[in-house]
Amino acid sequence: MPGYRWEIDGANFVKVVYRQDSDLVVFADQGICHYRFEDDGERLMEFLDAQSLVDVGTVTDGGWLDVTPSVVIPWSSTAETTNTTADSSTSAPSTPGKAYTFRVLNNDGTEFGKGCFTLGDGSESSVEYRRGSAETLTAFWYRDPIVGVLDLSALLSLSFSDRAGEQQFQFNAWAQPDFDRGLVAGGATPDQLGHVSAHRGATEDGSCQGRKLEWVAIGQPTIEVIEEDGVTIPLVDLVVAIDSSVSMKDEAVALDAAVSAAIEAARAHCPSDLRVVYLGIEGTFRDTRFNQSIRKYLTTTAKAAEAELRGRQRGTVAGGGAQEDGARAIEDLSRHFDWRPGAGRALFFLGDESLDGGNQDAKQDQGDIEAANLAIAVAKEAGVRVHTYLGTSSVKDKVRREIEGEYARVARETGGQSFTSQDALRGFQALLQDVICGSKPAPRRIEHPFCCCQAYVES
Repeated sequence: MPGYRWEIDGANFVKVVYRQDSDLVVFADQGICHYRFEDDGERLMEFLDAQSLVDVGTVTDGGWLDVTPSVVIPWSSTAETTNTTADSSTSAPSTPGKAYTFRVLNNDGTEFGKGCFTLGDGSESSVEYRRGSAETLTAFWYRDPIVGVLDLSALLSLSFSDRAGEQQFQFNAWAQPDFDRGLVAGGATPDQLGHVSAHRGATEDGSCQGRKLEWVAIGQPTIEVIEEDGVTIPLVDLVVAIDSSVSMKDEAVALDAAVSAAIEAARAHCPSDLRVVYLGIEGTFRDTRFNQSIRKYLTTTAKAAEAELRGRQRGTVAGGGAQEDGARAIEDLSRHFDWRPGAGRALFFLGDESLDGGNQDAKQDQGDIEAANLAIAVAKEAGVRVHTYLGTSSVKDKVRREIEGEYARVARETGGQSFTSQDALRGFQALLQDVICGSKPAPRRIEHPFCCCQAYVES
């Protein structure tokens, strides 16, 4: 029967594997492991053949093969010489290259051990390594409960290829200089688990227990999440702009009180850096905070050129329409307000008429829709979030629903929120708190390249 050279332990005890009738028998230094040839035995024989082990003769009567005691390493057929000088650079972390991970599994598929290796500069997809020749293999680490930790100095051989049609992985690693703990595993492919045959520790022999070698995976980077201390307080600029037409006069005082109360409550709730400016469209209201017009503020405080303003001057539109130019007010404030650098930009528009100069024709028309479209585009371009409030009005219910729909659309499409007189500004305080309250900074995520090192196999 053909015998196969396998290994010698520290006591020069030779293990020989050979086929006997229908069984494949593995002689071990502590008993005999039998594999049915048609089951695991066949796969183990295929593994041995893949190792290209040298035929050392015939075993008769189940006896031991007599060979000259020496350290016999199961090279691939490409290995011609044995250099037993251990690599001394194995305790350092892996150098940059292409790193792979692998696992040894129990019979039930659970992890028993894990390891990794790194190939050169990352361009290789295969390696035929033998001890003392580390031109392309720059790191090797393995750990399990039986053998403990093994590094590159323990690696006798490793054969790996990820090339199409040639995919295979196997290795043989034993702690130096006594060869008293280590393992031989091989025959793994993407479609098939390999076998772990010899597997010994200083006090335990785990050979022939059906453990498997899993195919490799690319080493993945680790993500470190760092929680930052302290609180980040966002800068927020809020402009509250109101339609200053006569129809809003009754609501102006109440809205001034409600809006300012919500703002103060939000400020009291949490740390904030909120700047609020109250402005009227082409007019003001006495006894309220709306004591300055948009035009005056933009041309004086914000230093905008009056010729660049889109809002129409008071008295140029019939029926007070210039004071109801909500869409144009949104445009002018978005473009020309003196927003603080880095501040969140918010605009709260309060009105009771359609957005393009009020209800001059007592209906919501295409001009109002186009004006809203332009206001939305300008606000989005400037990064301004628009909130809207539709007050009470005397228009017919159908027209009011149409106007309410446009107010809601402007808010929705700029990332804001819409309110009506029926809401009584319920929710505005909560909305402000979400916008202005200090919050804990988002944790920093740092990606670390995969390290094939002792820390990985011991994690």
